[in-house]
Amino acid sequence: ATHHGLVAAGSGITPVLSIAASVLAAHDDTRVTLIYGNRKQRSTMFMEELADLKDRYLSRLTLQLVFSQQAFTDTLDNISQGIIMVDAQRRVPVVNRRVMELLGLPAELFARLRSFDEILKWQLDQGEFGPGGDAASGFRLFVEHGGLDAHPFYERTRPDGTVLEVRTNLMPDGRAVRTFTDITERKLAEEELSAATLERRKKHAELAKNAANIRK
Repeated sequence: ATHHGLVAAGSGITPVLSIAASVLAAHDDTRVTLIYGNRKQRSTMFMEELADLKDRYLSRLTLQLVFSQQAFTDTLDNISQGIIMVDAQRRVPVVNRRVMELLGLPAELFARLRSFDEILKWQLDQGEFGPGGDAASGFRLFVEHGGLDAHPFYERTRPDGTVLEVRTNLMPDGRAVRTFTDITERKLAEEELSAATLERRKKHAELAKNAANIRK
């Protein structure tokens, strides 16, 4: 199952609502968390459409409406995913604290963060994507060229062993919403299951070989 995190404020809900409806309709196992901020409840756009979408996908859509800047910030900072919005000028109008934790960003960088490129530069300087001379690091080249549009979904293992699932939703107006999910435990469980399956196959092959030798 996949989980998309979407963030919108005010009239920015228009493309985000369309994306949410599309991904929910396309995949029966997809979940969406939509955080929508407005100054006042009565000025919230598309309330009926949001309610209809929630009714249609009751178990798969989490809709969080917030009506103040502080509530918006608190909501973002208390979800398990890292969420960052990058505008068409590559500025970062929305970023939650979980991004800092999952990416290992220093507090001083997070406090003054203004552009997405500041994050990429720090990651490149820290060797997050391998050394510059690594011929196999096509992903590093993707990051050096902006790191947004070529890979809408990928998994990456950080130098500290944390495995991140990274999803990017591109908006028609040039904005992008990226989510980071820690899937380290899931990956470890998959590896353990794979190792156990391989061991069972080996034992089965040995038993079959011994049985064949006995029949001889």
